[in-house]
Amino acid sequence: MRACLCGEDTRPQDRSWLADKMVIIKSCFSSMLNRDHHNAGQRDGIMDMESSRTNGGAEITTYDSLDVSLGQSRRNIYIASKCWAVYVMLAEWFEREGETELACQAAEQAARCASTVMSGVEEDGTIPAILDGESVSRIIPAIEGLVYPYAAGLFDVYGKESPYAGYISALKEHLEKVLVPGVCLFAGRVAVIVDKHQLLVQQNLFESVCR
Repeated sequence: MRACLCGEDTRPQDRSWLADKMVIIKSCFSSMLNRDHHNAGQRDGIMDMESSRTNGGAEITTYDSLDVSLGQSRRNIYIASKCWAVYVMLAEWFEREGETELACQAAEQAARCASTVMSGVEEDGTIPAILDGESVSRIIPAIEGLVYPYAAGLFDVYGKESPYAGYISALKEHLEKVLVPGVCLFAGRVAVIVDKHQLLVQQNLFESVCR
């Protein structure tokens, strides 16, 4: 779904696919909301609940083999960044499709997610990998979600007047603080340029793990 949301403006077939899958997309959105919290009043924009499909187990991230900080999905800022991106893109898409109420819900979730992540910023400017009050690990994949709205053509998201300017600024500072020798395991192998109209990622940025 994320891939098609990114490409719908440039690939008409993706827009058609999205329209045909509206029921499924709404179901996925509902699942995201419930895995934040089934009680709307307690949602903070990031994943707090495990899927019932784990049958008492726990969901992991795609980078779980790299470090324990990337194993747990719940309250993981890497997963949070991707949720933020999907909420931002769904808000735009739902609005375009005339689903005003869903668009508002998605926008609210994007704002909640951004706020929750920013609330985790510590005195040194970094953000713990897991927002549980105990994590001491720091991860670069926290910024991964920033690329998706850009790929979808939502450039205003990155402007200084954007409601997400503080969120993006917090992630930028986080990256600058961890992407240094002695902190990052791969500091010499990554190059990043981020501004309103440019997001360049080189040499396996999102596979780097910081401690």
